[in-house]
Amino acid sequence: MSIEPKHVSLEVPDPLLKEIENFKGVLKKVETPLFPEHIYKLLPKFLKETCAFFDNGRDKDVFLASTITVLSGCMPGVKFQHDGKTYWNNLFLFIIAPAASGKGKMNYGKFLAQPIQRKYIKENDKKKEDYQLELSRYRATPAKDRLYIDEPLEPDYQYLFIPANSSSASFVETMARMQSSILFESEADTLGNTLKQDWSGYSDVLRKAFEHETHSQNRKGSGNYKEIENPCLSVALSGTPGQLKGIIPNTEDGLFSRFMFYYFEGDEEFRSVFGTKSKPIPYADQLEPYSKELLQIYEKCQSWGEVRFSWKPDQEDELQDLYAKWTKYYVRSFGSDVKSIIFRSAIIITRIASILTILRTWEHQDYSNKHQVCSGKDFDIAVALAKTFIDHSLHMHSHLLKKNPTEHLDTKKREFYTSLPSEFTRREADFESDKLGLHQRTVTNYLKDFTKIKLIEKLEHGHYKKLV
Repeated sequence: MSIEPKHVSLEVPDPLLKEIENFKGVLKKVETPLFPEHIYKLLPKFLKETCAFFDNGRDKDVFLASTITVLSGCMPGVKFQHDGKTYWNNLFLFIIAPAASGKGKMNYGKFLAQPIQRKYIKENDKKKEDYQLELSRYRATPAKDRLYIDEPLEPDYQYLFIPANSSSASFVETMARMQSSILFESEADTLGNTLKQDWSGYSDVLRKAFEHETHSQNRKGSGNYKEIENPCLSVALSGTPGQLKGIIPNTEDGLFSRFMFYYFEGDEEFRSVFGTKSKPIPYADQLEPYSKELLQIYEKCQSWGEVRFSWKPDQEDELQDLYAKWTKYYVRSFGSDVKSIIFRSAIIITRIASILTILRTWEHQDYSNKHQVCSGKDFDIAVALAKTFIDHSLHMHSHLLKKNPTEHLDTKKREFYTSLPSEFTRREADFESDKLGLHQRTVTNYLKDFTKIKLIEKLEHGHYKKLV
């Protein structure tokens, strides 16, 4: 058996190697790698058919990455051993691209799981109705008789998706009620704003959830102590490069290596969005039957109970050799601080393979064996995906290492620069400056300074473009 699976290159794309040498603070145009095209023919039926609705390579990749991450939160009970520790198959994904570049296709991954969410909402409505009925009866009971009955307790409401604007306390409470949950947010700023208010609490929850480490919480003044053993959380986020730092400020933050990153720049030309003469069916309509199928997969995993996933012995040997080579190669190219990316990728690749394997089981409808083993086909897919995610993570690692050229600006200048859109007119600059109480002469001087130090470019009279 070869050490490197077919079609999977060990080489780091040249643009990524160049990134590590570029510390000017501006992301250069980089063609990050797509998932190898051949894997789409090898995917389990559920993924192969849903991915086929997307023609564009980036759209297809974004949808696949998002859907695998959502699936990782919809297969409760699937576990495996890694380095002597038990893991479940929950993935963390961060899709990064400039605004209006197509990353919104990730939302169709969430769309597939909406029937599961609606199922819980319906059950919650019934729980609430029953609770309010019992509470009304309790309150209608004479006070002397209430001594002999307990006041009804409000039930625990369950949701598959946890809102990103939840406080860390609310987040933990919701997660504690579920066997597996999903944090899905297509606007990273929503989570970034939440983290600003509660950084230590939220960041700690996310870091521990990736490793399924017990999380304890004692709400001040309430006497309400909660402890979640083996929390299972899947995370899917998307945002711009600038929004990334609001969530993961630097590469030393433990959150960075826990994520699969997928970065791309988008098309420079306007894409055809007005349909064709054939009037194609909307994605949501095409995916609707598969969303119902995912509900069935979810319910089957719930009734199936605990399932153990493992590699074949020869696959374990191959992965050992492969990751040893990758570690040596990437550390030599990017430095020792990228080791955590490679090491955690060994967990991520197993999670991906376990998801693919469970989809094959669903396809064949054979649930007689609670020990599921990876096939050769799914091994190749998992390695190809993991390798691509590593390359994208290294790109973002280089981006976070760069010094922000606005850091040397005084507070007022930096605040003004940050408030400006990517392209703006003098009138728009004056509008933003009014909010900050700046005089027009000051704005004129600021714009001259920004042009001189290459923070902005003057496109024409009264029209500017930010370069950082």
